[in-house]
Amino acid sequence: MTNLSASHAVKQFFRSRDGNFAILTALSLPVVIAFVGVAIDMSRLLNTRTQLQSAADSAALVASKAMADQGMTEAQAKVLALNFVNSQLALDNDLGGTLDKDNIDIVPTKVTNADGSGTYDVQVKLNLDVKMTAMTGLLGIDSRPVSVNSAARTSTESTKSPLSMYLVLDRSGSMAWDTDQYGTYEVSYDCSYWTSEGRGRNKVWEYHPKTCTYSAIGYIPKIYALKQAVSNLMAQLAAADPEQKYVRTAAVSYNSDMDTPLDLDWGTAKTLAYVDTLIADGGTDSSQAVTTARNALHANSEDQAHKKKNGGVPVKYMVFMTDGENNDPKSDTKTKKECDDAKREGTIIYTVAFMAPAAGKALLSYCATDAAHYFDASNASDLIAAFNSIGAQATSKVSRLTQ
Repeated sequence: MTNLSASHAVKQFFRSRDGNFAILTALSLPVVIAFVGVAIDMSRLLNTRTQLQSAADSAALVASKAMADQGMTEAQAKVLALNFVNSQLALDNDLGGTLDKDNIDIVPTKVTNADGSGTYDVQVKLNLDVKMTAMTGLLGIDSRPVSVNSAARTSTESTKSPLSMYLVLDRSGSMAWDTDQYGTYEVSYDCSYWTSEGRGRNKVWEYHPKTCTYSAIGYIPKIYALKQAVSNLMAQLAAADPEQKYVRTAAVSYNSDMDTPLDLDWGTAKTLAYVDTLIADGGTDSSQAVTTARNALHANSEDQAHKKKNGGVPVKYMVFMTDGENNDPKSDTKTKKECDDAKREGTIIYTVAFMAPAAGKALLSYCATDAAHYFDASNASDLIAAFNSIGAQATSKVSRLTQ
């Protein structure tokens, strides 16, 4: 009787679904835990790789530009890149490991040519053993290596390459509209006045043109964002030609009529002063202003001015900007013809559509040398970035990731 009862109990145990489930659960639980750990650690590995790659890319770019723009030695660039990597990764608490000097390989290479041009390469390699969680450790995996590589190159051409740049700038009434940028800006206004000498019939009146400014706080109007963008561009050109031997600039503004144009001249001071006085009002007609810029750049006297002072043949740029559209469709036709002629004559045309409607964008897209020379600026930051990009390209300094 006792043996029969024992045998029956054993059979019942193995027939029980509850018992089978408990056994299977006990056997599979470590495997489930391990795979959960693998999923967590895979996510951490991807995050670590992203963080390392970002730090390596940024360090390589910063160091290569520092050698080109600031004249840093290779040793100084290496220290800069190392510090940049450490500062970037110090903000991330989930790297899964510590990056010490043995895990970082930075190789700057500086080549300077006799004409002042150069190539500045920086390679950054980062290696890190990422510790796995205890759950992944159940599979016998304690850590996994993560390695990233980055390389950046900054190339500079000789700053002795001469250039002539003519700005064609819209100052129509819509340029008084606000952008999305809030801050302090300088408002310009006409404060011209008259003085007189003598009395009666002998009195002589004299007109004194003057522009005054005052500081305002609020959403920055488009005209003042344009002034800031031009100021940045002129600063880049001035830095590339501190002795004013190779860069000539000019500007012309327009609304429904063309304003008095500025003649091309050495340096940037006159162009900057011209733009600083612009006041937004009126309609829009770009045709005569584009014609004026094209004729000035193509004139034989412009080539002779450079030949006499620096012996070179200038690269010629037109920077054409609008925030609207021409009031008369015929003005588009005239403007396009002038752009076609300017491009055939070798002028490089940059165009910037600043918060412009479709028709304005279409005109500027047509006039640009190609798609890479057309900028669609939807806000103040985009406008400033566009002019900065034009300045960087015109002064022949390009930085890019090479790996």
